[in-house]
Order: sequence, then structure tokens, then C-alpha cells
Amino acid sequence: MKLYWVTTEDHDEDWFIVASSLKEAATLHEDMEGYDPGDANAEEILTIPERVPAEKGWPPKELLIALGATFLLNDESRVVEIAGRTFCEGMLQ
Repeated sequence: MKLYWVTTEDHDEDWFIVASSLKEAATLHEDMEGYDPGDANAEEILTIPERVPAEKGWPPKELLIALGATFLLNDESRVVEIAGRTFCEGMLQ
């Protein structure tokens, strides 16, 4: 399994997805957030070690922390640093 960052053009619901491929990550995001096929783009962030249990879909905070994430802001919009990068959650207003 891998951790992906998935975005859409409107950036309203950008967030991490656990999946086995780029296509699966984008499709899961589209299905779970109500986007049309082809609306989401996924980027691989890291491979999840086999010793770390992970299920497909949105990762819980505990999984992100186990993968080395630091929550810089855990408010209305979460900001997470992981794998040397900073990611900001999209928020539907």
C-alpha cells in the first residue's frame, strides 16, 4: 500500500488517500467526495511499510503519525508535514 496526496481543480477536498495505485487513489477520492471520473489527480508520497497496518481510503491521524507526519495545524483545515513536504487540507466552504 502507498500513501497518496489527491487533489482536484477546485482544491475543496484535497487530502491523503491510502491505495495501491495512482489510479485507485484518484478513483477512491472521486467516489468518496462525489467528483466525476477524471476530476482527481493523485501523487505518490510514500510506500507504507508492511509492518504498518493500513486500509484503503482516508488514513486516520494515527496512521499518518506512524508514517512520520507532524500535524502543524489540526483545526478547521489540517496542515501536515510528511516526507519533507507540507500539505494543506482542502476545505469545502
